[in-house]
Amino acid sequence: LVDFFVEPTTFYLVMDFMEGGPVFDRVLEKHFYTEADARVLAGKILRAVSFMHAHDVVHRDLKPQNILLCSADDDTDVRIADFGFAAVVRPGIDADGNPTRRVLKQRCGTPSYVAPEVISGGGYDQAADMWSLGVIFYFLMGGYPPFVDYESRQGMFRKIMAADYEFHESDWRGVSPSAKDFIRRLLTLNPDMRLTASDALRHGGAIPPQFR
Repeated sequence: LVDFFVEPTTFYLVMDFMEGGPVFDRVLEKHFYTEADARVLAGKILRAVSFMHAHDVVHRDLKPQNILLCSADDDTDVRIADFGFAAVVRPGIDADGNPTRRVLKQRCGTPSYVAPEVISGGGYDQAADMWSLGVIFYFLMGGYPPFVDYESRQGMFRKIMAADYEFHESDWRGVSPSAKDFIRRLLTLNPDMRLTASDALRHGGAIPPQFR
């Protein structure tokens, strides 16, 4: 937000102009991102998410439609948008009387990007954003989402709850084992075993050194 103006019948918000539109549309145009471009983009996104998480904020609706490109001529200069579902995580106490950060219960977000723990309703924290990033990075390099069921949303949710996805050889043969490992460690069912944003920035082959 750059500025705002209040007039008798209108309230104006002046915001950055994201000329390039959403990353989702850019992927549709390009069919997929090269691994080199995806690495640069991942570094920028993860630095922003790491900042949010360090300040106890969880976005809860990370998806390519909410990552906006600053320029029509640059595939990796981005801003994260749409914090309508964002929340502050305040530590609480679980049913056994132990401290926990998994205090969020609301089922929200975009179905194909939500984490398993959001679907189950058992409580979640910032780790839910990291699952969403795993889906985003899979989409960037594969050109299609990892969890698809054309018959029903419940079928898609069952695939998410089982982490039922694969790297199809015809689409992923040019992607390095390191990049695939990076995605696997984000699309991990156990939130405790999932990469944090700071861990992801240190992943050996995924993020260029200038973004760590």
